[in-house]
Amino acid sequence: MTTNFFIRNLALCVYGDPHHQRTELIWRQIRDFVIIYQNLPIICMGDLNNIMDVKEKLGPRSANERVISHFCCLVKACGFFDLGYNGPAYTWTNKRFSTMPTYERLDRFLANANWCLSFPNTMVYNLPMLKSDHAPILAILDAKPRKKPNHFKFENWWLLEKDYIATAKQSWLKSSNRPFYLKTHYLAQDLTKWRKTKPKTSDQLHEIENKILKLQLLPPNPQNISIQKELEYQHQTTLAKENAYHKQRYKKNWSVKGDRNTSFFHQAIIKRARRNTITHLQNTDGSFSTT
Repeated sequence: MTTNFFIRNLALCVYGDPHHQRTELIWRQIRDFVIIYQNLPIICMGDLNNIMDVKEKLGPRSANERVISHFCCLVKACGFFDLGYNGPAYTWTNKRFSTMPTYERLDRFLANANWCLSFPNTMVYNLPMLKSDHAPILAILDAKPRKKPNHFKFENWWLLEKDYIATAKQSWLKSSNRPFYLKTHYLAQDLTKWRKTKPKTSDQLHEIENKILKLQLLPPNPQNISIQKELEYQHQTTLAKENAYHKQRYKKNWSVKGDRNTSFFHQAIIKRARRNTITHLQNTDGSFSTT
């Protein structure tokens, strides 16, 4: 295991034990290192000599689910996410083409939450396997995915805005004589324009907190308790909007139960967005289309 320092970011280059005898020792060292630098973005790369899913192996012998489960626990203990890949699914083969070869995804990039927040556009590519039995892997930190057209999506937090119902009613009545599909089209346009007039919830929270702070800096007697209570109510309402925004994007059952807007919440959203990104299509002849 070696480390390279890139200003305020860390890279771990790992070669895993192919015999699985020193795997736990290696990952204990990695975990100790990660704990020391837990506040820095860390990426972990290399031939890890382990797979993280039974689908990552193809060959005459099935994958060992116990070994996979143990390895996944070691990776999670370090707080790492798998950054996924583009290109061929397997990065290693034993090249026994005369009989039945084995293919596995042994090479990968892992990263901690701070890395995902600092470099959210990191894209990993499994390159062609040439003379070696391993495929080289490449990570591009500032990859620019193609911009997708913005389709209209209803936001649940709009229901918490006081003027939402009036805006929707006005738009609906304005196109009352039009066919239904046109009414919904114009409603979407009006709501999109209305949405753009709303300041960011983070800015709203910052402004409310500053007002509360100014009040609380005054001596106790001149403080206006009724204004402070109103500001506290506005703060809770704005927090509810922000939570509704992130819950709708994560779409998990536990988020419905009122989990607050934590950093783990944001990390889960980043992971889901990465998983849902389509970077290429495989053609019938086995080649890839990326444009």
